[in-house]
Amino acid sequence: MHKIGKQLGKPSKAIYFKFFLRITYLALMIIALLGPSFGISETEARSSGKDIFFAVDLSASMDCTDVSPSRLEKVKIEITNLIEQSKGDRYGVMVFSSKAYWQIPLTFDVNLVKEFIAGMNTDMMPNPGSNLEAPLSMIQQKFSQNQDKTRSQIAFVFTDGESYSEVTEETLSKMKQEQKQLVIVGVGTEVGSDILENNSPLLLEDGSLAISRLDLNGLKEVSRNANAKLYTLSSEQDNLELAVQDIKNLKSAVIDRNKLMVANNKFQNFLLAAFILVALDILISTKVFQI
Repeated sequence: MHKIGKQLGKPSKAIYFKFFLRITYLALMIIALLGPSFGISETEARSSGKDIFFAVDLSASMDCTDVSPSRLEKVKIEITNLIEQSKGDRYGVMVFSSKAYWQIPLTFDVNLVKEFIAGMNTDMMPNPGSNLEAPLSMIQQKFSQNQDKTRSQIAFVFTDGESYSEVTEETLSKMKQEQKQLVIVGVGTEVGSDILENNSPLLLEDGSLAISRLDLNGLKEVSRNANAKLYTLSSEQDNLELAVQDIKNLKSAVIDRNKLMVANNKFQNFLLAAFILVALDILISTKVFQI
C-alpha cells in the first residue's frame, strides 16, 4: 500500500509505525516462548502423604493352603492392592516369625516395595514359630519415635500364628496409648490346614498331622487390648476393602521438605508487553493513503 500511495503522490509514513509495532510484539512473543530466566531464588518443595507399615508373618504355616493359593500368596496380593490404591505415600516392610526384622525402611520407591513383597517366602526366616510380640513391640517403638511429628501413620500386621499369649501387657498398653492406627489381619481359617515341610505334611511326635488353625478369639483379645482394628483374610472372607478406607481416612501430612534453587522465569513480562502492543495495534487505526 505504501508503494501504491507513493505512486499516487500521497505516501503514508504511519505504515512504518505499524510495521515496527508488529515486528516488536512478534519478537516479544518469541522471546516469551524461549522462557528467559533472570536470577536464582530459593523455594521449598514439600512431599505429603502417609507412612504405611506392613508386617508379614513368614512362619512355615503361612504356606498352608486353606486360603487359596496359599496364606502367604494371598497376603502378597492384598498388600500389592493396598499399595496401588494409596498413591504418594511412604512404605516400610517388616517380616517376622519368632523374631522380627525391618527389611525396607520408609521409602517412596513403590517398585522396590512391590519387588520385595513379590519375593517373600517362608525360607527367609532363620527361626521357626510365630511370635506376635516381636512385630508389635517394634511397631510401637517406630510409632513412639515419630510421636512429636505430624505424620499420619498406620501399620498392618498379617499373621496366622498362635503365640498371642506371648504378647506382653506392657507392649499392649504402650500400643493402646499411641495415637496411631494399628490393623491386625488374621490370615487363614479356624478349620485350618496341614503344615508343609519340604512339600510334605509335617508330623508331630505322636505321628499325627501338624495342623495350623487361625485363633480368631486370641486375635480379638489382642486387638481389643492394643486398640487395634481386626480384619480377616481367607478364600471365603476378605474385608480388606475396609483397610483401603482406613488409609484414605488418614490425613495426609507433610513428610519431607527440601530447599530447591530455581531460576526465575520472566517469560510473563515479555508476554505482557507483547499483549499491550497487540492491543495498541488493534486500537490505533492508520490511514495509509488518501485518494
